[in-house]
Amino acid sequence: MRFRLLVLTLSLVLIAAGSTWAGAPGLVINEVRIDQTGADNDEYFELFGTPGVSLDGLTYLVIGDGTTGSGTIEAVVDLTGSALDANGYFVAAESTFTIGLADLVTTLNFENSDNVTHLLVQGFVGADGDDLDVDDDCVLDVTPWAAIVDSIALIEEPNPAAGTECEYSSLGAGLGPDGVNVPGHAKRCPNGGPWAIGAFDPAAGDDTPGAANDCSIPGDDCSDAMAIGDGDTAYSTIGATTDGPAPCGSLGADVWFSYTATCTGDLTLSTCDQADYDTAIAIYDAAVPCPPMAGDEIGCNDDGAGCAGGTSTLTVAVTEGSTYLIQVGGAAGAQGGGTLSLSCVGSMGGLDIRINEIRIDQPGNDDDEYFELFGPAGQALDGLTYIVIGDGTGGSGVVEAVVSLAGQSIGASGFFLAAETTFTLGTPDLVADLNF
Repeated sequence: MRFRLLVLTLSLVLIAAGSTWAGAPGLVINEVRIDQTGADNDEYFELFGTPGVSLDGLTYLVIGDGTTGSGTIEAVVDLTGSALDANGYFVAAESTFTIGLADLVTTLNFENSDNVTHLLVQGFVGADGDDLDVDDDCVLDVTPWAAIVDSIALIEEPNPAAGTECEYSSLGAGLGPDGVNVPGHAKRCPNGGPWAIGAFDPAAGDDTPGAANDCSIPGDDCSDAMAIGDGDTAYSTIGATTDGPAPCGSLGADVWFSYTATCTGDLTLSTCDQADYDTAIAIYDAAVPCPPMAGDEIGCNDDGAGCAGGTSTLTVAVTEGSTYLIQVGGAAGAQGGGTLSLSCVGSMGGLDIRINEIRIDQPGNDDDEYFELFGPAGQALDGLTYIVIGDGTGGSGVVEAVVSLAGQSIGASGFFLAAETTFTLGTPDLVADLNF
């Protein structure tokens, strides 16, 4: 008789799980932080809705992974006894919280660097550590609650996830990835609206626990272009407006960056395989008006050759010390998140100077080590250095030889020869310690 009663009770819970909450309308998860630069002291979640609404009977859950695989409950926060404040907000955080005041101080220990799904549910009857997706097929087999009030899946890799656990955006909303990472900070813009990726570092100042969400987009206007350098920069255009022209035919919903060239040569700009939407990139000389006019671009690209999903790449000539404006948006106004990579490679102004011949070993003593360059007759070699990379006490990649070519030039024959004092095979233009 007890066994039959247990089966009946579980069946009732599972049937009720498909229902929606019948409480006060508009109660939502409004802002979440699960990660940040350094120690994760400022994890929190914020609820928003009708001022004064009781949270009795509600529970905040996080579903991630565990020893049993995907679908494991990782965090359980009982909200009974709490309520939204007079402005319609409720904030839960840990004791280390520094960016606001918490209505509830509790243990969160939110997982990051993985797919995670955050839920606000009514009538929770499960427990921390329960496996809700027994067969790991990204569909919950057990739903130990009466109703889902709201949910948000923070996504590093969409289903079917090869390198991480399942995400359960099918329960509600999904957001991410932020470049190649799970969003560390998520917020609705405006309050109660669509989800947007926030700044990873709280120092950026766009966390607003207990207040209206900051929905400004960094770099949304040309006049607010964000200064960046060589390397990778994560960005989001979700919620961005269009400020300026539409090069490549349809660039819109853009964000702007300012870049000062670190070389005279070729600058490669790329979102190739590094964005979750169809991107477009344009670059302008910063001397043009801001925002630029149609036709001011130095270069633009919509769909880069070999780049998946309509992502982009282009290479333009730049001058060291000059500043450029970079416009990153979406084809036909598409929005999303990604990583912009910049790489500046210096050039010799189109000069063709090559390493033409080398000797590093021979029978007996290595008296005749040398290197030979070939290039335009009379070409100065100022600013060039001949380097040998090998190994050392620190392992591979150690610079073993450095020969400055300052003051040297290619001979009238088009050749330049460097060798040691023991050289017997010819007359070097430069006598140097090679020790190859």
